[in-house]
Amino acid sequence: MAHHDIFSDELLSTDAAEIESPKPGPSKPSCLVAAAAGNESDEKEEESRWPYKIKNVKVTFDPNPEIIQYKECRERRLHAIAEREREDHFVRPHRSRSAYSAFLRGNAPSLSTFDDFLSIVGSMGRYQHRAIFKITCPVTVFQALLTMQLMFLYATPDHWCAPLEGRPFRVQVNNITAWKLDHLPYTIDDNGDFNFSKCSIYTNATIHDEVNTCVNGWEYDQSTYIRSLVTENNLVCGKELVIEHASVVLAVGSFSGPFFYGGVADKYGRKMTYILIALMNFIAHIILSVFYKEVGFYFVALFMKASTYYSLVILPVLWAMEVTKEEVRTHICALTGVANFIGTATVTIFTYQFSDSLVITAMGIGFSAAVFALCLCMWESPRWLFVMNELDEAAEGLREMAVQNKLTNKNSILTKSYMFDTVRLLSTAKAQQVTPTYSDFHFLEMFCKRNTLLIVLRLLFLWFAIGVIDKTLELNLPPVVSNIYLNFLFMRMSQLPGFIAAVLLSHLMGHRDTQVILHAILAFVLLATGLVHVYIPMAHTHMALGVVLRLVFSAIVLNCFIHTLELTSTNVRSSFLGLCVSVSFFFETPIPFIYFMVRHSYGIPYYVCAVLSLISAVLTVFLPETMGHPLPDFLDDVEEKWCEKFGTYYRNLWVIPLVATEDGNDNQAFEMEETITYENINNSLT
Repeated sequence: MAHHDIFSDELLSTDAAEIESPKPGPSKPSCLVAAAAGNESDEKEEESRWPYKIKNVKVTFDPNPEIIQYKECRERRLHAIAEREREDHFVRPHRSRSAYSAFLRGNAPSLSTFDDFLSIVGSMGRYQHRAIFKITCPVTVFQALLTMQLMFLYATPDHWCAPLEGRPFRVQVNNITAWKLDHLPYTIDDNGDFNFSKCSIYTNATIHDEVNTCVNGWEYDQSTYIRSLVTENNLVCGKELVIEHASVVLAVGSFSGPFFYGGVADKYGRKMTYILIALMNFIAHIILSVFYKEVGFYFVALFMKASTYYSLVILPVLWAMEVTKEEVRTHICALTGVANFIGTATVTIFTYQFSDSLVITAMGIGFSAAVFALCLCMWESPRWLFVMNELDEAAEGLREMAVQNKLTNKNSILTKSYMFDTVRLLSTAKAQQVTPTYSDFHFLEMFCKRNTLLIVLRLLFLWFAIGVIDKTLELNLPPVVSNIYLNFLFMRMSQLPGFIAAVLLSHLMGHRDTQVILHAILAFVLLATGLVHVYIPMAHTHMALGVVLRLVFSAIVLNCFIHTLELTSTNVRSSFLGLCVSVSFFFETPIPFIYFMVRHSYGIPYYVCAVLSLISAVLTVFLPETMGHPLPDFLDDVEEKWCEKFGTYYRNLWVIPLVATEDGNDNQAFEMEETITYENINNSLT
């Protein structure tokens, strides 16, 4: 059978070799010829030669006078599409007609987006449950370990000079204060507390006339930390610059890693990038275990860990969201937050018992190996494969999704042939709306489209505000308890109600309205905290407001993450999300220096954050609402479907619903509906 194309003139317009034209005369546009050729004899003759037929072609004309250009525009457009299809072999002629028609006799959805196809193969079944509970959530649990490891970087416990009598001698714990009074210089502050010198010691314990340096090294208080980078390398008394350099390395890795790995994920795939991230994290832990006393190796390993820290969670969440339906994306983020809390609680209890950096690093090797094993069990995102025009692999992935969701068997209609042909049909339909270049990096194109640029700038400001507010809360809020481990656990525990509130409010009001309300509440609480901190210095009131701030802020971060993910197209989603996280951490770096310059007023940081939160609420009003809408796959989808003003959603201009024939025979019917307006014609002509 000769190759025919469902969108080309070979099928839409009949020629003499197959079906004689009922009315010879001047040529007409393909759509008008196909609509006119509807008599019964022509249908039977066409059916005997080609198993597919055009059931209806409906054209709604705008009464605008300029619509007369439609015929020429339509012919030119169809001809270009047909040529592109013939070059890329988008459609193959062999199909299982009986099974396909049986499927079409059901209530099949219109295949206008990739999410419509997900509804056929299962958008929330065993496949999605495996992606969420067997890969994404466990990876998030393991990622909590790195947070605890970073605590040991800045861990500088109380220290003093070792006794001059010899290094083997140690000061007894129950006699430390008495020994310090005899051997260490000290001062007394206004509260009557003793401030002992950390870098000098009396040469003679009985005659305090000569002071010496710590020639025998230092002793450290091991009640909180047994070993850390500071204690193993004696980075005290003039050597603190190494810790400052480590802080710079940590900052550079934190804001460069998400954008770098995000771009790699958009270019080379989610699975390949995540394998690279897990491998880098595993190597970093091995370096820390073997060369923990070498500062240079420690910096290299620290950069590797910091650069992969956030991508270790972002990519699995993004990967899971791309294969699930719209209603559960918020639940996925909330579940990962709960999993992160479980991991944090487990590691905090374990660290509280050991408090040894070497033990934590050794445990990190095991966790990194587990993450690497999990990433090998991942499968590539079918949505990303479809966008990158890897249609064979996308069809295989969707077939596997249908198999795992138990929607197929030996006699099922969801065969490999059907998957392949339907994916190519959907790709053909998308090719009529956008003109993608599948192998190119599209990130810079986001800044060249007007509506997309406005959305991008608003989202970047939201993440900038999130970074500033996060650092402000970290520096200014008082600890809930004195123990650093329990305080860290309580901070994460206060985020759980925020995750639940974000899920409930998003389902009630949508992402945009939820974000506006949460930012308004955050601004009010920040203002109240600043006033209380200045005019009502009550520790319990300040602590209670701090818990509320962490709760509301965690809900904002979760909702903003989902909103950003749903506003960006698949071919740039990972890189732009990485850019947002990088921007957030880049502007966190100078915050301590800025607040140090205005330290004369303790309420200024809260007032600044309140203003940023109010501005964020106003900007969020002008973002589109994405709750319940399919994910955009191309940049043109973002540009055309999301309106610039108040987020009005534009429907697809080209819809190809698959419907069954009225007579119920084993033939396939394609129905095309198109709404032609003056703006569409101008876009086509240009």
